[in-house]
Amino acid sequence: MSTPLIDLARAGKPLTSELVIDAHVHIGPYAAYYIPYNTPDEMVHEMERLGLRMCWAFPFMLGTDYKMANDDVINAVKAHPDKFWGFCAINPHFRNDMVPEMERCLEAGCVGVKFHPDMHHYDPNTTDLDPVLSYLDRYGLICHSHHFGTPETVERLVMRYPHVTFIASHFSTGYADVVKRCDNLFVCACTAWGMRSLELFVGEVGAERVLLGSDFPCLDVATAFGPLLYADLTDEEKRKILGLNAMKIMDRVNSNYRKWKEQR
Repeated sequence: MSTPLIDLARAGKPLTSELVIDAHVHIGPYAAYYIPYNTPDEMVHEMERLGLRMCWAFPFMLGTDYKMANDDVINAVKAHPDKFWGFCAINPHFRNDMVPEMERCLEAGCVGVKFHPDMHHYDPNTTDLDPVLSYLDRYGLICHSHHFGTPETVERLVMRYPHVTFIASHFSTGYADVVKRCDNLFVCACTAWGMRSLELFVGEVGAERVLLGSDFPCLDVATAFGPLLYADLTDEEKRKILGLNAMKIMDRVNSNYRKWKEQR
């Protein structure tokens, strides 16, 4: 099988001729293990080497130091506004800080929120996130989460907050039925490593609802490129996942963000 995208992958060439947007990367150090090349400058070097146009950047959630981690993202966006689209971490255990910290980060250039139930040790099925989600819904902004809990929970959320763009940060076939019913839920292809899992998911819900994600620099970007570029999908479907879908979201959310700024 040979297509232009597969030929690029086989030749080991950068994807500079394509629109490539990685919807799942992290900025800064992480306490649990060593991650090389984690500074924004080092990441940009790798992005340019591979042909990544833009990365959606989250902090590594460092427990109670999540505000410091948010500053890592803010500084990366300020240093490389054409390379990083920033998201702030919000810890639901600090309820009085949820909205103020989100607003601080939005003022500094972030466009949405990243939740991480596993690192912040809360149950997404029972934890009340309404202060943040109702705010994002009011302004049409974006919510990324490591996962949203059960399919029943994610459907409840996307139905209750229809103006929020929800993105499951890791590949989950369990959300397929909700994705088909709710057009404000997307799934990141990060760690879509199961045999034919990506092809089966796209066949069920369509390529328009999937985003490229790598977990870079925690994982090598190649772990995201390989399963997608060699998937049994058309190049048109692959290009949607590589960046076209993400660009549509960015255009919409950037417009809403500008309106939010004007109202401040």
